Amino acid sequence: MPASLLPSRRQVLLSGAALVTAPAFAASPVALSALDDFAIVRSSGRWWLVGELLAAHPGGGTIELRGLHAFGPGAAAPRLLTLTPAELQAAGALPRGKPLERAALAGGESATLYLWHALTGDDSPPPALRLELATDAGTAALDVAVQPPIALRPPLRGGPWVAVYDPAFPFGHRRSAFERDGRRFIPARFAIDWIRLDERGRAAPDSEQARFDRWHGLGHEVLAVADATVVAVRNDRDDVLDAPRPATRWSPEDVAGNYVCLEAGAGRFVFYEHLLRGSVSVAAGQSVKAGQVIALVGRSGVNSSGPHLHFHVAAGPSLLHAQGRPWGLGGFRVLGSYTSMDEAESGRPWRPVDAAAESRSALPPPNAVLQFPA
Repeated sequence: MPASLLPSRRQVLLSGAALVTAPAFAASPVALSALDDFAIVRSSGRWWLVGELLAAHPGGGTIELRGLHAFGPGAAAPRLLTLTPAELQAAGALPRGKPLERAALAGGESATLYLWHALTGDDSPPPALRLELATDAGTAALDVAVQPPIALRPPLRGGPWVAVYDPAFPFGHRRSAFERDGRRFIPARFAIDWIRLDERGRAAPDSEQARFDRWHGLGHEVLAVADATVVAVRNDRDDVLDAPRPATRWSPEDVAGNYVCLEAGAGRFVFYEHLLRGSVSVAAGQSVKAGQVIALVGRSGVNSSGPHLHFHVAAGPSLLHAQGRPWGLGGFRVLGSYTSMDEAESGRPWRPVDAAAESRSALPPPNAVLQFPA
């Protein structure tokens, strides 16, 4: 996905991120709406609420955000989530990605609250939620639908592979929005960049980290994650193995480089990006089986790191203008973890954990080191 010119190694391009303001409700101090359906995903043995809550203050003065609560459906539903003002501030962003300086909205101001927070309990997630945003001027409420995750097979073999992503990173995949016809899309809401490591945590041999042609992941087989139909492919973009980014001008649509899009049913489209030039072995309209080799890992398009596989699921076949959808994998083993994306790419050893397999389909934890079946 896009790499921005903002000063961070892992930042991605924010394009057309102007906030879509929700209509004002006379009885509420703040108008609430949702950018898209919410999702509840399984990860790290817990359920996580993911979605974007749009909050607009149509009146005058400043209102203080006192907390956010999420409830299951029904009048007597238990409270599943409580966020403090500090957590709301950390989750919030003004138009064009400017972070909230405090948990407050000035008159006429609007913000997006990027939620990715653990729910209480271990019960199966409800199909809908009620969100209540408390302020010093009263409480506003919104009912939201919940999208279920799709269960998939691993997109790669063996390992170790590190699942590089951070839901809280202000300019990462999670918050990169693209606009068309007055709508905002976050296609990579649940995206992961998969980087192959060696047993010491290095993406390339010692002294070879800057040589992208020496990275361990380059040329590894990429697999279909479900029985699916190929919707689109691109196979003719060069791999950038001698520089951080292409020397020629590029547009957001060029960032993915070579890619494959699979339609996996139920309105889910699976994207594989940055594939090795000439390695795509499937064509649009072709049927594929889960586990089938469809391409090789490359470094085409625009990257902020070395050869890796960008992977996400969306609600449509567009690279940039389709909402990201939740997914989970089965069968992987967690070997260890890193505390951040930068640490995951540092070449240092990971912190080991008991190599237990996930017992059910789950989204791999952020910056976890995994082993897939061979």
